[in-house]
Parts: sequence; C-alpha cells; structure tokens
Amino acid sequence: MMESKLQNLKEAIHAYHLHVSNMLQKSILGIVNKDRKLLEEVIAKDEPFANEKELQVDELCIDFIALYAPRGRTLRTVIMIMKMNNDFERICDQCVNISECGLRLTEIPGSALPASLIEMVEYTTIMLKDAFNSFHHDDSALAKDILKRDEIVDNLHHNNVRMLAEECTERDLSTEAAIDLLIISSNLERIADLSTNIAEDVIYIVEGKTYKHGHYKNDLGSLNLD
Repeated sequence: MMESKLQNLKEAIHAYHLHVSNMLQKSILGIVNKDRKLLEEVIAKDEPFANEKELQVDELCIDFIALYAPRGRTLRTVIMIMKMNNDFERICDQCVNISECGLRLTEIPGSALPASLIEMVEYTTIMLKDAFNSFHHDDSALAKDILKRDEIVDNLHHNNVRMLAEECTERDLSTEAAIDLLIISSNLERIADLSTNIAEDVIYIVEGKTYKHGHYKNDLGSLNLD
C-alpha cells in the first residue's frame, strides 16, 4: 500500500513538471510569435492551475508522512518531492514574469529575442527537463552535469547585461525593450538556478554528498567544470 501511494506521489510531481515545462515553452513561443493570447493564457490560466497543483502535491506529501511515518530513503524521497514541488511553483512565477515582459514587447517594434537569449532558453529548458529526469532515474551523473550547465547560463546572462547596455547606447533599441529583455534574461537565469537546486538535492539523495553553497568545489575533477 505504501509503495502504491509513493508511486502516486511520483506521478503527481511528474504531472506538475510537465505543466511547468509547458508554461516555459508557451511563454517563449508567445514572445517569438508575438502571440498575446498565448502569453495571457500563461498568466491567467496556467499560473492559477500551477498554484492549485502545488497545494495538492503538498497535501499528498503531508498525508503520506502522517499515515506511514516513512524512514530512510522513502522519507528522503518524499521530502525531495516537497522541495521540488516548491521549486516548480517558483519556476511558474518566473514564467509569468517572462510572459508579462512578452506582452509589453509585442507593442515595441524591433524587440525580437536576441540570439544570446534564445541560447539561454535552450539551456534552461533542457536543464529543467534533466533536473526532473535525474530525480526520476536516480541519476547523480546527470544531476552533476546540470551544475556545469548552470555556470554556462550564468555567463550567458552576464553577457546579455553587457550586450543590452551596448544596444541601448550604440544601436536603435529602446530603453523599455532593453529592460524587458533583461528581465527575461534574469528570469531564465533564475529558472536555471532552481533546476540546479533540484539537481543538488538529487545528488544528496543518491550519493549522500552535499553539493550546495559551493561545497562541490572540492570535487571539481569529477564535475569537469573547466
């Protein structure tokens, strides 16, 4: 019975992951295609559903702990699902922020996403997918690779800051458009951070090693960060 309930929990967090990933894809697609209807759907429909989903998963986790008083690996798995659930809800908030910027950008001519932002989207989307897969398959090697990619996304964001500043001063990019593009970049960087949080927790569950707050720097060789 406990195993069946645990499987239900895993299925619930998987469904939430799919919804979050879909929100991210829709927010970017809405910007690229200047599709206001799609962007408004992310804000008005998808985000409220995500909030309800978070509450449902939390209740399932609390009920599971209260009913079975799990220990060891099972307890760590349930706690991991609760933490991932919270990270997913925060990612949904980032998608709303991106969509709100997108709505403003649809009204500004010449405000298409630059190539560097598209590259950030590609990295971030895959990181989110791989973070969940590393949990689903107990794959600490995949989780460690996500840590490496987080540094790449950080560098892309820093490059975007410099590039957008130059676009404002040297080219015909309005300040309003530059600010919204910068906010999008910041939110993508934050999604990558939240995906990294999930990966760090997976490593802890699988290997019992703490990879938070720079502790992984003692293991640079295995991470191949250079």
